Amino acid sequence: MSYSRKPSSVSVGNERHHPHTLSTLDFQGASSAAAAKAMKSELSKLSAQIENEEERKYFTQEMDGFYMLFTRYLDEKAKGKKLNWEKIQTPSSEQIIPYAQLSECNQTGDLEKLAVLKLNGGLGTTMGC
Repeated sequence: MSYSRKPSSVSVGNERHHPHTLSTLDFQGASSAAAAKAMKSELSKLSAQIENEEERKYFTQEMDGFYMLFTRYLDEKAKGKKLNWEKIQTPSSEQIIPYAQLSECNQTGDLEKLAVLKLNGGLGTTMGC
């Protein structure tokens, strides 16, 4: 027996909104739960690799905060919520350090932890960025 309902078009503000059927929401909820479980597992694996107890505790706290943001993102994505770019603020000048003022890093091991995400051209715009 299916509990899905026929989607209807509803006006929200100036936009037309098509609500999800219950079966679509169930699927999205299940896939979000799987993604959250996989993320938690990978974060636990990373944490287990840290030998120093104090560093592991700090890392775990940081990753718990990240995990909360990640699951919030998944929940809002499943509900069809979109990011309101009008609420995004540019960082203040105190938060931005000019490249010339950065101290040189002599620890090349830090580069093994570096991740760079570049969004430009079509990819960034199709992702809503």
